[in-house]
Amino acid sequence: CRCIELDCWDGQDDSEPIITHGMALCTDILFRDVIEAIAETAFVTSEFPVILSFENHCSKKQQEKLARHCEKFLGEYLLTKPLEGYPLEPGVPLPTPNHFKRKILIKNKRLKPEVEKRQLELLNSGKL
Repeated sequence: CRCIELDCWDGQDDSEPIITHGMALCTDILFRDVIEAIAETAFVTSEFPVILSFENHCSKKQQEKLARHCEKFLGEYLLTKPLEGYPLEPGVPLPTPNHFKRKILIKNKRLKPEVEKRQLELLNSGKL
């Protein structure tokens, strides 16, 4: 398997999310350009899965853009649900990398459900 860490941040003036390394002196790159490049090259030399580890510093609005870009550019490569026969339950072994060939998995920390619900309410009301 391969793992790529992406440091995701809000873009200037609430535009497109960017990839950069914290507050280091490095060039910012648009998140969508990175995801598009990954989609084009992920399985050129290996069919084994790619894990995208998001270090997510984005606002809820920008996170929605991250999700849309992933859906658009990664398409069928994106693993969007558990594999049949491998429920995500304690004590059930995870599938092997062979089960995930030509798939991209995203590792991203979620907010607590009650916080996520409140932020969604604020976003929908225009207060966020």
